[in-house]
Amino acid sequence: MHRLYRIIKHSKPSVMIADHRCGYGSTQTRPRPSWDLSRPRLCRQRVAASYVMPQEKLHQSPVNFSHMLRPGLSNISSRTVGERSYTTTSTETADNDQTAKIRSWAFELNNSFGKIISNTSFPMRVVPLNPIEFPSSDRIFVHLLLRSPISGDKLSNFIKHTFKESCSADVSLNDDHVLAIEGGFLNEEQVQNFDNNSLILGWYVEIPMSFDLHLKTTGLGHVCVEKFENQNCDLETERGDCVMKSLKTGQVTASTQGGSIVSVKSLLGNVSLTTRGEGEIKTGKIQGHVVKLTSEDGTITCSDIYANATTMQSESGDIITGNLHGECNLKSKEGNIKIGSLDGSLHSELTRGSLDVYAIRHKDIYINNSEGDIVVKVPNELKTYVELDGREITIPDKPQFADCTREQIEGKMKVTGVISHCANSNKIYAKADNGKIKIKTLSWFDSLSFHNIMKEV
Repeated sequence: MHRLYRIIKHSKPSVMIADHRCGYGSTQTRPRPSWDLSRPRLCRQRVAASYVMPQEKLHQSPVNFSHMLRPGLSNISSRTVGERSYTTTSTETADNDQTAKIRSWAFELNNSFGKIISNTSFPMRVVPLNPIEFPSSDRIFVHLLLRSPISGDKLSNFIKHTFKESCSADVSLNDDHVLAIEGGFLNEEQVQNFDNNSLILGWYVEIPMSFDLHLKTTGLGHVCVEKFENQNCDLETERGDCVMKSLKTGQVTASTQGGSIVSVKSLLGNVSLTTRGEGEIKTGKIQGHVVKLTSEDGTITCSDIYANATTMQSESGDIITGNLHGECNLKSKEGNIKIGSLDGSLHSELTRGSLDVYAIRHKDIYINNSEGDIVVKVPNELKTYVELDGREITIPDKPQFADCTREQIEGKMKVTGVISHCANSNKIYAKADNGKIKIKTLSWFDSLSFHNIMKEV
C-alpha cells in the first residue's frame, strides 16, 4: 500500500483537458500550469487569460461561434463556421468581423449541481458542457468575447487599453457552486463609443446541464440558453430578446420589457412568459402542468401546447396556436384569436377581435365577443349541445342540426339545441353582441387543410 502511494505521488498527471481548454492546441503532456486541475477539487483557482479556442472546439460548439454574440431564432441551430486564424487572439468570421476573446475563467466543481446568477448589460449565451468531453460535468468555462470589424494591432491595442477604461467584468464561484457574472459599461459615453465603432461585447458560458439559471441583462443585452435539464430557469431582460432551445426544467420564467421571447423546438415544464410593449412570444411545442403567456401589443404564436391549464392574454396582439390540450383560457381586447385544434375546454373573451377555433374533442366551450365575429369548426360526427347568441348566426343545413331551434329576439338571433340528435354533458356557448357567429362542419380530409394547398397550386 505504501509503495502504491509513492507511485501515485510521484507520477506525472496528464493535463490533456487543461491544455485543450486553454487553447494550447495540443493533447500532449505538458508542464503543470498554475491552475492545476489535478489538485483536489475543492482547491479551485480562477483563470483570467486571453487565448484562442482550438479549431476542434469551434466545430464541436453547439452554436455558430462567429454569431454567438447575436442570439436569435435564425442562427440558433447553425453549426457552420467560417475561416479562422488561430495564431492571434481573434477569430475571423465570414463577414470579416473579428471575434476576440478578452478574458476567460475556468473552474472545477465537486459535482454537477449548482446555479448561475448574472446581472450584466452584455448579451449572454449559456450552453451545457459537452458530455463526451466532460462526462462528469465538473467544469465551468466563462468567456468574455468582443466582436469587432477591426483587426490586427488595432484590436490588440483596444483590448489592452480601451477595454479597461470603458467596461467592467467580474466572475466568481463560491463553495455552494453559485456562479456569479457581472459586467457592463462604466458610463453612457462608452456605450455610444462602442455603437459608433460597431463593437459588441458578450458572454459565452459553458456550465453543467443541471445548473439552475437566473440570468438578468440590462439595456439591449440578449439572453440565449439551450439544452438544459434543471429545476429552475429564470430569464429577465430590459430591451433584449430571450431565446430558449430544447429546455427540460421544472419552472421556466421569462420576462422582457421591450424585447421578444422565442422558444425553439420543445419546452418542457411549467411555463410563464411575459413581454411588454411590442415584444412578441414565439414558441414551439410546450408541455407542462401550467402554461401562462402574456403580452401587451405583441403577437403570441405557439405551435402545440399540452398542459393541464393554459392561459394566454394579450392587449392588442393576436393569439395564434396550433394544437391546444387541456383547460384553456384565452383573452384579447383588440387582437384576433385563432386555434388550429382544440382538445379540451375553452374560455375566451374578446372585445374587438375575431375568433376562429376547430373543436376536435371538446369539453365546455365558452366564447364571449363584444364586437367581433366567431367561427367554430366541428367534425361531422360531433355530438354536443349548442347555445348561440349573436346579431347573425349561420349553421349548416345538415341533418345533424335538425334539432336546433332558432329565435329572433330584439334584433338578435338565438340558436339552441343538440347536434347529431344526441348530446353529451359538454356544450358550446358562443355570444357575439355586435358580430356574426358561424358554425362549420369539417370532414376528416377538410381538417387537414389540403384544400387550401390545392387552391394555391
